[in-house]
Amino acid sequence: MANLLIAGKMDKKMLVYPLLRVLSIEGDVLFITDDISFNRLFDGTQSGKHQNITLYVGNAVPSGRNESELYKNVLVVSEKINSEELKRYDAALIVYGPDYSFYGQDLIEVMEKINDLNNAGHVRAVLQSIYPLKAAGNIMIRKPEHYFYISKVEEMKELLPCKDICVEKLLINTFADALNIKPKQFANLLRLKPYDVSKKVIAKSFL
Repeated sequence: MANLLIAGKMDKKMLVYPLLRVLSIEGDVLFITDDISFNRLFDGTQSGKHQNITLYVGNAVPSGRNESELYKNVLVVSEKINSEELKRYDAALIVYGPDYSFYGQDLIEVMEKINDLNNAGHVRAVLQSIYPLKAAGNIMIRKPEHYFYISKVEEMKELLPCKDICVEKLLINTFADALNIKPKQFANLLRLKPYDVSKKVIAKSFL
């Protein structure tokens, strides 16, 4: 079992939905988040189930037993970034964004944080922006297609294939080792056509 984290105050759905797709093909998933907007995939409930993904919003995880033991993998998505808690996870992706009203100073500070985090073996940090930034190496550009993908996933209630190469590479570089999935296999899981997770053999046949 792998404990995974995606954290930061920026919108992370373009990373979370494709990753959930991969995890759900691999087995049952426990998905914990403090972002209530993710309940759009779960019919508006704060705790619920979508295919083989169990959602808990906030601190709604039942006490009295180790809930995570019931799942193949656990994904936590949070706005909070706690450097001490990063040690609890097998792999973590931290998403920052520049404050354009104080562009220069803030960007330098953000890039320093990103560089520091990227020196930790199991942590990867990235700057999310709507513009290419020459000063930033680890950057994810938000595209109009991303918003279309997110809205389509939430409207159809289906974790659709992801065809964005930058998102694909970022997820593979961050999570493939922790999940013990080869990069080529990971890419295939992201790109698979609509599947029935109860028939895992369909996914494996593409690997």
